[in-house]
Amino acid sequence: MKQTFYQVLIILCAAIVASLLFNQISPDYIKSGLPLIAKNILSQDDKKVREISIEDAYQIAKKGKTLFVDARSKNDFKERHIKGAVNLDEKEFDEWIDDFLSRTDPETKIITYCDGIHCSLGRELAEKLFSVGYNNVYYLANGLTIWEEKLKKMSDE
Repeated sequence: MKQTFYQVLIILCAAIVASLLFNQISPDYIKSGLPLIAKNILSQDDKKVREISIEDAYQIAKKGKTLFVDARSKNDFKERHIKGAVNLDEKEFDEWIDDFLSRTDPETKIITYCDGIHCSLGRELAEKLFSVGYNNVYYLANGLTIWEEKLKKMSDE
């Protein structure tokens, strides 16, 4: 019985060593499990651009502590936009990003937006700004419409 226990223990140890060795030498396309050692202790939510509520965006705007960025085209921006916002067309990102980087502190709180339930330009622009070093970036989903509704509701009260 004792001998059987030692044999099982030896087989178990050999299987663990073989598994760890295979995990280290296998090509990336075979690896699909969890890493043995966590490479980053930050949660995924800490490393992503986040949506901001209209209430929070409005409170920040009242303090004047943020940069609102309209991700729509210049023509759409001319028609209507959030007061004080700048227009940085998401589709022309490569054309204006160098100038923006040189003029805007990376710690600036930025809220991007576009218009319409299905418009993703605000989120996409926020992700691009985040990827070039702006960590305080948020986006308003359906931003312009909900902003205008918020202002109208407040004026009606």
